[in-house]
Amino acid sequence: MGDQYATSRSSAGLAIAIATGKTDKSNDTDIKYFIEDSGPENNGYKAETTARAAFKDYYAGHVAIYKLSQYPYSRSSGTLKSGFYCVIANNYRNYANESVTKYAFGFSDVSLDAAEKDAVKELQRRNWSWKESDGYDVEKRGSF
Repeated sequence: MGDQYATSRSSAGLAIAIATGKTDKSNDTDIKYFIEDSGPENNGYKAETTARAAFKDYYAGHVAIYKLSQYPYSRSSGTLKSGFYCVIANNYRNYANESVTKYAFGFSDVSLDAAEKDAVKELQRRNWSWKESDGYDVEKRGSF
């Protein structure tokens, strides 16, 4: 999903929309993510609206085919207009031995490492059974 470890500085708020769906046995999994900046409005909340629109445009008319939730999970940098971000993924086998993915988006005004730590906390919130010892992969990180 995107350029691993990509960096760019755009001085705009940032947000992610995560397409969530169901496995064949109706368990939750993440499918794809969309990262968007706010453009000239320089606001993470506007970026969240843009990311949700990207989800809607990408899956227009196909939500049922992909077994997706109609609404993506989303998170934004809020009022933070510039800083660092990190997207991490945990890929694992669930109790039904199905492949499941969970993404998490973290951000910080301090450093890339702080953004990654925030993403780890977000992954723990999104998957209460996940522990840091279960591991994760850094999908994308950079500055905004």
